[in-house]
Amino acid sequence: AIDLLGFGKSDKPIGFEFSIEAWRDLVLDFIDEVVEQPAVLVGNSIGSLISLTVAARAEEEAMGVVRGVVLLNCAGGMNSKFIMESPMEEDDLKYKLFSPLFWLIDRILTTRFIAEPLFNNIKTPENIRQVLGNVYVNSDANVDDELVDMFVQPSLDPGAFETFVAVLTGQPGPRPERVAPQVKCPMCIIWGREDIVTDLQGPIGQYFQELAEKSGPEIQMNLVNTNHCPQDDDPLTVNNLIRNFEASL
Repeated sequence: AIDLLGFGKSDKPIGFEFSIEAWRDLVLDFIDEVVEQPAVLVGNSIGSLISLTVAARAEEEAMGVVRGVVLLNCAGGMNSKFIMESPMEEDDLKYKLFSPLFWLIDRILTTRFIAEPLFNNIKTPENIRQVLGNVYVNSDANVDDELVDMFVQPSLDPGAFETFVAVLTGQPGPRPERVAPQVKCPMCIIWGREDIVTDLQGPIGQYFQELAEKSGPEIQMNLVNTNHCPQDDDPLTVNNLIRNFEASL
């Protein structure tokens, strides 16, 4: 697994314009320069959306570098601003309703003397443990000191605060409903029934369920008894699904 730029142990360059498209291009470079052969992409949450955009770009450019895509509870965008963009472009009601709210959030986050204390409060081990406990079904077994530390340490890196602000205030990127139709390679979708971040009954979850129902065996939809991180909540089941999918390619 790789840590995308701005996350985990990767650098957090101040001034970098974080976006789904930028991460897409970095993953394509990684496949070209490191993997050096067609790959099966596996991503969770934002990583799923990035995997989709990588596969779509590879298809568009006829690169032949993506054999298949595994989506684990795909996110709708880099941040919550994606909800303002209707995939069908019916009307601008959502924009009218949410635009002032997101403008206010952006204003707060780009005001350093307000946002930095907020960030410092969020990144405490106690708060991180509480947040993580909400995204696992089996939180007692999964949320241990090691996992908490994996989130705390990157927040102490140079540029972590600036990255936090840039990701939350940047453009959300393309919604998965727009990207998925461009992907022609096989797709394995794994979704936690108890996900509180990208609800199975929400628009993104419903879209992928309908996509799988209307498609042939090249698009698989697998529901598992997990929350937002299936690979951690039920690694045995998820690993078997991924292995079987990869073997079928």
